[in-house]
Amino acid sequence: MVGKILVIEDEGAIRANIEEILMLSNYDPIVAPDGLQGLQLAEQTQPDLILCDVMMPELDGHGVLHSLRQKETTAGIPFIFLTAKADRRDLRQGMEAGADDYLTKPFTADELLRAVSTQLTKQAISEDQTQSRISHFRDAIKHALPHELNTPLNGILCSTDLLLNDRDALEESEIVELLEFIRTSAKRLHHLTQNALLYLDLEMQSRLGAPPIRSASDAYEINDIVQHTAREVAHRWNRSPDLHIDLQRSTAGISAEYMEKIAIELIDNAFKFSEQGTPVKVIGRVAQNSYCLDVIDQGRGMNAQQIKALGAYVQFERSTYEQQGIGLGLIIAKRLIEWFGGKLTLTSQLDLGTHITVHLPAAVPASTI
Repeated sequence: MVGKILVIEDEGAIRANIEEILMLSNYDPIVAPDGLQGLQLAEQTQPDLILCDVMMPELDGHGVLHSLRQKETTAGIPFIFLTAKADRRDLRQGMEAGADDYLTKPFTADELLRAVSTQLTKQAISEDQTQSRISHFRDAIKHALPHELNTPLNGILCSTDLLLNDRDALEESEIVELLEFIRTSAKRLHHLTQNALLYLDLEMQSRLGAPPIRSASDAYEINDIVQHTAREVAHRWNRSPDLHIDLQRSTAGISAEYMEKIAIELIDNAFKFSEQGTPVKVIGRVAQNSYCLDVIDQGRGMNAQQIKALGAYVQFERSTYEQQGIGLGLIIAKRLIEWFGGKLTLTSQLDLGTHITVHLPAAVPASTI
């Protein structure tokens, strides 16, 4: 199998050894002595696979991986960490950030070639499957959420590998930490799966023209749902001090289940795309018989093209949602809001944050908290 492989390794002897092994196996190696040059070569050459050392001066392996995953042109390149046994904690951090595999130094030529072959084969199979997909929904999932789907799955697989292969060398605290990470990754994967199923259901209901079900049980205090949800999400992100709530009491013609879902996705996005220590504001108010919910953060924001793509995706083509930084959760929230006769507006600037406003049918407020 011929493949272009980028090797980022600061130790010259190891770098040369890997390069020779790959050349003798008919691969096309490209080498970089540090993380900064490795990033440049990754963008210039678009390799099929990247092998990267964890501990390097100036820019380490984690920094390289983070930068690659932030750019659309390099986000999907398979990535293998080269790590020492003492770097197990760093390795878990790498798996969470989206690495595809790891090799523990020292490794043999056979171990290196098996790891390379496995990742290139997986990539080739993935590309073949993508080309064969005719479903617009599956195509949207593939292009919109590859990192979000693969990250928890890779975390589970690599953590279980560590437990199986290195269990005798692991301390009890490390085992507990790995198990907790597996559970967290599984919950994240479950959330993504549930979102995919919910979106598909909304699509089917939309095509059938089925209206939302409203009943007397839908009358409830919106602020109770939003306040409880906001606090839970902030706690999950370990950012309770960053949460600022100002909610006015009201009721709305939307089920409590879907109101909670809308609040979860919008507030979770605000925490996900903003830094710890910056405020996330959740404001509820009533204006002209509409309940208005504002979720405001000071995160990385979106540019005008990405904001425009949000509206285009919902109204026209799912493929538009290949735009970076717009997830399935926001799509679901928007669909639910519009399904119940509401409206979502979004204003955002890169590096300045995002302000989302939701307008829902509402009754006159009883009081303010």
